[in-house]
Amino acid sequence: MKSRPIMYSTPMIQALPYKSQTRRTRGLEIVNKHPDMWNYLGGKQGTHIFEHKDIEDYRLEIKCPYGVKGDELWVRETFCNLCPDDQGICYKADKEHNPASDLCAAEWKPSIFMPRWASRHLLELIEEPIPQRLWDITEQDAIVEGAPAGYIEASPTIFDKGKSNYKETLKDYRAGFARLWDSINRKKYPWSGNYWDWKLVFREIKQ
Repeated sequence: MKSRPIMYSTPMIQALPYKSQTRRTRGLEIVNKHPDMWNYLGGKQGTHIFEHKDIEDYRLEIKCPYGVKGDELWVRETFCNLCPDDQGICYKADKEHNPASDLCAAEWKPSIFMPRWASRHLLELIEEPIPQRLWDITEQDAIVEGAPAGYIEASPTIFDKGKSNYKETLKDYRAGFARLWDSINRKKYPWSGNYWDWKLVFREIKQ
């Protein structure tokens, strides 16, 4: 078993009580240059094989940077460790500690700088990480990603509401996940590109 760091944004930390999956693109940069040009053939012991659709016998072996089933991920989050002695470490995800200037003179430190000893969340991978396309996410997956519900009109527009065949709006967590994904990844890997990602399924364990 190995332990590796993983960075979480403040909204992702706040969603952890309802979250048991996350998706990441790190390590998939080559196939994500032209995501439609690759087929996934399978993987074993953390190494995954992709085959190019047009170039014969051109395959890539990609090692998942997040490990294998049973490995642990310790979470890095935005924090402040220069608070008064009676406060200790402040975490931005805790609403009562926002902003940090209310409690101490220091600014928030980005999650990438969090040391292992300051991490308060430890995740265990309970399934083998697999690469998949963004659009392959299911409705149930989107729910356990902690995504908020999106809404889709059952009729073409809200102006049809007076018609006898109008149906109420339907919850769509995949749509909510798409918005959430774009709020974080739009610049490099927008939802519209249907990029490859690692599907990580975990449970939080006590430290």
